[in-house]
Formats: sequence, C-alpha cells, structure tokens
Amino acid sequence: MRKAWSYFVIFAAAFFIAQPWPLTGQEPKKPRMEEEEDPEKSKMPRTPDGKGPAPAEPAVRFDIARESARAKNMRVRLFLQQLIHPHDVLLPATGVITYKIALMPERQLPDGKFSYFLLNPDMKNGERKELPTGNGFSLLPFEEMVLSEFDKLTAELATKKLDGISKDDLNELGVQALQHVRRKHAAWVEQKLRIGKEWEAVDQRLRERIVQLRREQLKLAVDTKNWRRADELASDLANYPTEPAARREIFGLLLRKAMESLAQNRDEDYLTLRDALNQYENAGGGGGDDLAKSVRALLSRRAAQLAEQARVQADTNQPSAAFGLLKSAELLDPELPAIQTLRSRLRDRVLYVGVRSLPERMSPATARTDAEKWASDLMFEGPLQAVPDPETGTRYRPELAAGLPTLIPLGRDFTMVKNARWAGDKHQTVDARDVIGTLDLLKQAPHLPVAEGIDLIDFDRARIDDPTQVRLSFKQGVFDPLRLATFKVVPARYLKTNGKSIDDDQFARSPFGSGPYRYEGRERETQDRETAVFRANPYYAQRAGKLGAPNIREIRFVVADPSKAAADVAAGQLHLLLDVPTTDVFRYRDDPQSAGQWRDYTLVPNRRVFMLAVNHRRPALQNVDLRRGIAEAIDRDGIIKDLFRPDAMKVSHQALTGPFPYGSWATPAKARQPEGALFNKQLAAGLLGAAAGKGTIRLTLKYPADDPQAGRACGRIKDDIENASRKTPTQPPQVEIMLEALPGEQLYRKVEQEHDYELAYVPHEFGDDLYSLAGMFDPTAAGIGGRNVTGYLAPGSNPQADDNDLRATMERLRSHRNFKDNVREDTWKLHGQFLSRMPFIPLWQLDRHILVHKNLEMSIDGVKIDLSKSDPRAIFAGVEGWRLR
Repeated sequence: MRKAWSYFVIFAAAFFIAQPWPLTGQEPKKPRMEEEEDPEKSKMPRTPDGKGPAPAEPAVRFDIARESARAKNMRVRLFLQQLIHPHDVLLPATGVITYKIALMPERQLPDGKFSYFLLNPDMKNGERKELPTGNGFSLLPFEEMVLSEFDKLTAELATKKLDGISKDDLNELGVQALQHVRRKHAAWVEQKLRIGKEWEAVDQRLRERIVQLRREQLKLAVDTKNWRRADELASDLANYPTEPAARREIFGLLLRKAMESLAQNRDEDYLTLRDALNQYENAGGGGGDDLAKSVRALLSRRAAQLAEQARVQADTNQPSAAFGLLKSAELLDPELPAIQTLRSRLRDRVLYVGVRSLPERMSPATARTDAEKWASDLMFEGPLQAVPDPETGTRYRPELAAGLPTLIPLGRDFTMVKNARWAGDKHQTVDARDVIGTLDLLKQAPHLPVAEGIDLIDFDRARIDDPTQVRLSFKQGVFDPLRLATFKVVPARYLKTNGKSIDDDQFARSPFGSGPYRYEGRERETQDRETAVFRANPYYAQRAGKLGAPNIREIRFVVADPSKAAADVAAGQLHLLLDVPTTDVFRYRDDPQSAGQWRDYTLVPNRRVFMLAVNHRRPALQNVDLRRGIAEAIDRDGIIKDLFRPDAMKVSHQALTGPFPYGSWATPAKARQPEGALFNKQLAAGLLGAAAGKGTIRLTLKYPADDPQAGRACGRIKDDIENASRKTPTQPPQVEIMLEALPGEQLYRKVEQEHDYELAYVPHEFGDDLYSLAGMFDPTAAGIGGRNVTGYLAPGSNPQADDNDLRATMERLRSHRNFKDNVREDTWKLHGQFLSRMPFIPLWQLDRHILVHKNLEMSIDGVKIDLSKSDPRAIFAGVEGWRLR
C-alpha cells in the first residue's frame, strides 16, 4: 500500500504542485528582447473554453461499436448505438416527430431562413432542406442529447429498471462515453464544425458531468478502501485541475491514505500527514470540515507529546535534544502554547542586528528607512528576488515562485510554491489571488514609491486559471522583465476584505507576510535598550524544502551604540551591524575588548545618493538660477574630506556631478573628470545674485536630528551657500539658510506627507542598475505620500520648455530596450538636461559598511555570500539558511 501511496503523491504533485511547463534557464547577462505575439506559434487543438488542450486520446481507445455489441443490457446497447453516428436533432415546437440532421455549426437556430441536412435512417446519406425561419424549432445538439440519454439510464438504474449493471459500472460507461463525445466536440471546434462561444457552455457541462461521475466512483473506492482503484480514479481526476471539486476529492484521498498509513511512533508519518492536511485544506479547499478537524486534533496531540519529551530533555540539561524535539512539534502544531513556553525558557539562539533606528512602518508599501526595508524583507517575499551575481551582476532567485518563470509573448508564467502561508492568518495560503491582488492594490495607489512600474503591467491579460499559476503580462517590451516580478506580495485578500489600502498605517505597524519571520512587537531588555523582535514564522518550515527553516529562530533589531559594542558582543547581544558610518567602523573593529570578533566589509553595489530635495511647489524654488546657484556653491569634496573621510581609513566617498552615482555607467565619462565637478563659487555668486535681485531669499533646510554627521554637513552647506551669495565678505547674504533638525519620523512626515519644506537633506536609493528618474519625477505621483516628493513637473510647479524636454527623454528611455544605442545614450543626455534644470541638488555618495561577527555564517541557498558584493537592499537574502555558532 505504501508503494501505491507514493505513486499517488508523485502523480498529484506533478499535476497540482510542480511546474506544468518547462522552466527557462537563468536570464542572460543582457536582457533579451521580448517576443511578440505569434498566433501561429501553437497549433495544438484547444478546448472551446481555452482552459487547456483538447482531451488526449486514451492509450486504449473506447470503441463505441465494439462496446455496443458487447453490451448485454438492451437499454445500454441502444444508448451506445446512438453514439456511433454523431448527429443533431431538430425539434419542432409542436408534434412528436423529430428530425435527425447533420451537425449544425451554430448553437442557436437563426431567426430567418436557414438550411439543414436531413439524414436518412442509415445515418450516412440524406438531402439538404430549407425552412423559412428558425422560429418554432429548437436544436438539440449531439453532445446534449448524449448527456440527456445517459441521465435517463441513471434514473432507470435508481428505480431498479436497469438489470445486470452496477452503479459503478454505469458510471464508468458514462465517463468513457462522455469523454469520447468531448474529444469529438474539441475536434469539431477545431474543424469549424462548431462555431461560437455558446459551445463553451456545452463543453463545460460535459466536463462537469465527467468530474461528478469520477467523484462518485472515487468516494466508493475510498469507502471500500480499494486504494488501487482510488489511485486510478484520482489520476483521471487530475486531468481536471481547474475543478475545485476534483481537487478536494484528490487531496481528501491523499489525506485518508496518510491516516491509513500512520504508524504511531514514526515522526515522518506525522509529517506526511501534516503535508496531506495542508494540501487538503489549502489546495483542496477542505479547511474546517470534520475530516480536517479530526486530523488537526491528531497532529496537536502528537505535538504535545513531543513538547513534553522536550521538557524532559530540558530538565536533564540537554538543550540541543530539547530544541530538536521542539522543532518537530512546531511543524505539527505551530500554535501549541507549550512550545513557545519552553522555547522562551531555553532561549533559542537570537541574532542581534545593529541598526541606526528601530523600524516603525514595515509593510512593503510604507517602509522608508533602511531598518524598515530590512524588516520588511524578513517578513515579505516576492515571486522572485534580485540578488548579486558575480557573472551576470544580478540573478533572480525564486521566493514565492517555485522556479524561474516560463517565457510567453510579452510576459511570464509563474508556478507558485506549494503551501506558502501567511504568518498572521492560521489557515490562509498564499496563492495567485494574492499576487494579482497585490498588483491590483498597487494599481489603486500608483503614486507610492513601491508602485513604480505598475503602469507597465497589462491587467487585461493577467489571469488566474489555477491558484498555483500566475500570468504576468506587460504592455510593452521591458528592458529587464524579471525585475518587475520582484515586488513584495502582501495579503491582498485580507486587506481587501477589511477595507484596507496597501499603505494602511495599522497594517504597516503590525504587518504579517509569508517570509521566514513574523513581527512580534518591541521588547525592552534593559532601561536603555529596546529591541524590535522578529521570530520564526512557524508556517514557513512547512513548505517543501524548508524543513526546520529558519535556522536562527529569532532576530532582534537594536540601535547600535559604539561605546557599548564590546559589552554587547561579550553578552552575545550584537552579531551584525548594518550601514555603519565610516567614522564608526574602526571604533567597532579596533576596540581592544572585541579585537578579532568582527569582519568589516564595504558594499560595492551602492545605489544610494544624498541630495538636497527641492520643493518645486514653493514659487521661489521654481527659479532655475536659484537651484543652479545653490548646487554650484557647495564644496562637496571639502565637506567629504573634513566630515566623512577619517584619516584612519581608505574610503571612496564621492562628490556627485549629477543625479546618478559617480562611478556608475549612467554618469558620462566627461562628468567624472575634474572639470565636471559641481562647484564654482564665481558662477554660484552670479546665479544666486540674479535669483535674489535686490532682495533676500530665505530658505529653511530640514535634516535628520538623529544623524550628527548630517547636522554638521548641513551647517557647512549653509555656510557655502550664504558665503557665495554675499556681494562682499562683510555684507549680509542674499540667500539665507535656516537649519531645522527634525526626528526621523517627523522629517519623513514633513517631506513626503505634508510637503512642508523648502530644502531637505535626504537620501535617495535607485531601485536597480537602470538608474531611472521617471518615478522620482512622475508628475502624477506628487501627491501626499507620492514618490515625487519634490513636486517637479507636477501641476503648479511652473515647468518650462526645457523641463518638458527632460520629461520627454525620461519617457523615451522607458520605451527602449537597446542598451548601447538607446538607453545609455539617452541617459547621458538626461544627465546634461538635469544639470541645466537642477530638479534637486546632488551632493555625494557615501560608502556603505557592514560588520559581521565571526560566529555568524551568512549564505544564500547554501552558498557563502561574498559580502563585499552584497546589495544593501537584499542583505537578508537567504536569511533562512544563516547560522549562528
């Protein structure tokens, strides 16, 4: 029985869980051109509803004439004989005479005159006839006639008027006959003998009746424990994956067989039963029924036994054995209180991560600070995730997708991983409805930073044929199409059901996702040490290939303090320091009390730049001379040297010469030369003087109060601008800068939500190596919370002709995929246009450092990470496989 059971698991997985289409390999280094729609690409016959290929011919053909001759029951013989010569029936409104006619193409008779071919009694010959109108007649198609005749047989069997045949035998006869008719029907559609969408409903009725009969047979086989027969029937039902009833029966069978095979002391049998229950509840839709409840209770009892065994091991000072038992118990019943109680007592290993500020709003749509984005990465997953690759620069690893997608014209087809579940919703799986639902929520909030690129998604072609399948279609060719599949999927059905938007503040402060961790709130360890706590998502380990993951059961974010680093390391309360200021790196690394404990890395994929955001909603700042004068007045190299580049370290902080990172391909080579520097005091004086005229311009510069370096840098910026605007050294400046320090959350609210600022010192991180400015300057995204925080090009910002030319260049960039001849050249052109209009004031790019404790082993999919090439945006990629020794 176990052998038969294993065959069934493989079969069910092949049809419902694994990929139905062959996967493509990894994307080439240069994004390939999207294929155009080609209607001639596939000639495979399809069913009328387009839901799959026409039913395949069986290995042993159901021969109607042979079966008719074999039939011992006269009524069955007559039924089969009607199938030998397919024909339609013309029914007059009055009278009992019917006419057997050749197949009619249209499902409905026309209102006007029409012709038909009346068949002779031999069903081979006949003559063409005409009727003046279709009114008064109706058409009974061959397919519906067969259905009707079989229903009559079923009724006769129920009243015991049909001798010599069992219910199961009659059902099998019906399945074979209806499958035969359905194959005929698909061929007629392909041959244009049946025309029009109305035939789709006919095929649907055939399919539903076949599934109904198979379900009746399967129930009988399961009730009688005829597992071999049940396997055969389930295999046939698997040919109808879009039928919810079929899925429920198949996964119900899998669950019953797992119960039948259960050995009370074999933990692997319980894991098999747990997997079968998850599939039955989620893929089969059987959650909450009596069968599911009884199995869940059985698993909970076993989990309680394992937890008690773990307690005994803990009492005898064997924590490793206790943790192993707890992991097994957690797989069976993640919500069992005894597990969390004992885990807290044993204090499973905790990874402490030092950040600059604790996260507040952690949903993908609201995360702004680095800590919030990292927290979001712990909890949320995309279909794919972009990670650094030494050969291609970037590769895409599957997260919620079971593998890399299949290429289709202007799009991609994805298969979802099985049994991904939301950490905050006990029985709810993540499926295609959440993926498409997330895109729909983004479509409703296109101004958000996370929604950039949503306008490229073709929602008219997006479809859900099956909860495990997702089709992502694009409106145009895309330079890097897989990048559009890296969006984080949120519990869209939950949000919509509760009337919440994707950037809902309540959800952002207490979010839940499908990733390896879930947020547990904040805990204060000491009076001056508060942590944000992320514990293992107990449902994550229930996925195939994720057994026991994540290895580190708890992660805590804490605001790092260099003066307490040695004590924290000694206490096991600091293991990973992220985005460490350059001036602090050597303080951590060279502290004699923690010497040899840290490895420091400077991250090469650095797309973050610092700038002065300019609020174009303010009339004074709509003056391009003022913006350019401010840009030319700032001595970037001097500020970097004095404030950001300590003598003890060799670093490569760079002054920006335009909107893009200094060393990136997007910055033209000539702009990387000394003459390309943005610092000219004489030019600045002229521009600022022209902007001010005979008056004085007063501007407020807001900056983060929790960043001392930012405060000192803004002080230097103020001095540079004011000095350049003085007509003589002793005269007052024509442009005055007032500094205002704000806490991080308040600065975010003033700049992004209220637009209550004039100048603001803020970072901007480009999403990928295309370095697009289109989202940042999108005039439709300049509202509250929109990604166009400057309001550039928005209504009321008074854009000039040159500003509109810059916008046209950005739009042209989005429509090209040829890097060398279009993308690169237009980006360099955009660089020059930017400098002539100065939408924001580019400042500098600062190195990004991380420090890793020697006991922390970081890897992605089992491969050790080259941390110097890690992307700061994806620092927690593969976190489920990290280990803390």
